[in-house]
Amino acid sequence: LSLSPPSPQMDDEDCERRRGECLDEMSDLEKQFLELKDKLFRERLNQVKVKLDEVLTGKAGEYREPLATLQHNMTTTTTTTTLLQQHNMMLQTQVAGNYYYCY
Repeated sequence: LSLSPPSPQMDDEDCERRRGECLDEMSDLEKQFLELKDKLFRERLNQVKVKLDEVLTGKAGEYREPLATLQHNMTTTTTTTTLLQQHNMMLQTQVAGNYYYCY
């Protein structure tokens, strides 16, 4: 397949033949491109499925450590909140008792 521009001597048959060759080549390239695109999509989809399975089964290391940190922070926050609420209730009880004691 020659990519040189058509010469003035080229007749209509040669032009049509060359045009047909170019269209066939373009069609082949499009087909190859679509096959590669589909293959890449399937491979990427498979990678995502594998990673999702790892996440759901707790085997994905890059998610386990941050999750453990978040769970630790949640536990610490919950414990701190509970202690503060208990302390505030105790103070309110003492303030109320002191109020009635003074009057």
